Amino acid sequence: MSVLLFRLKDVPEEEIEGVVALLEANHFETFETSAGRWGISIAAIWLKNNEDYPRARALLDEFQSTHVREVQAAYQSGLQAGDVETFWYRYWRMPIQMMLYFIVIAFIAYFSLKPFFSMVSTPEEAKKSAVEVRDEDQ
Repeated sequence: MSVLLFRLKDVPEEEIEGVVALLEANHFETFETSAGRWGISIAAIWLKNNEDYPRARALLDEFQSTHVREVQAAYQSGLQAGDVETFWYRYWRMPIQMMLYFIVIAFIAYFSLKPFFSMVSTPEEAKKSAVEVRDEDQ
């Protein structure tokens, strides 16, 4: 019976290649499934033999911890070298475009939230409506 070993959703291609190479180098029988045309299936690497799962999982965990450290180190060195685009770098490089984005976001947020804010009444409006209701009851 097959067992799920590694989900492929949102995994970079280089990490998938590393996992596949690791599993092939250690002679594990695996197969891949895709998410399908509409993305409703599980994109994953499956292990064909259940008995191999503990050993494959241990190798995969070791690979992932090493891979994470390498990627984080590369990111930190890129930050120090100035090769990684941060939010502020992008803002100072393209201020007009970023301001247009903020205006569009504010516009969408305003019109999305306006109906909810119109439901809220001020204390003066609440007193006025309470007086009107009381006068109608008498």
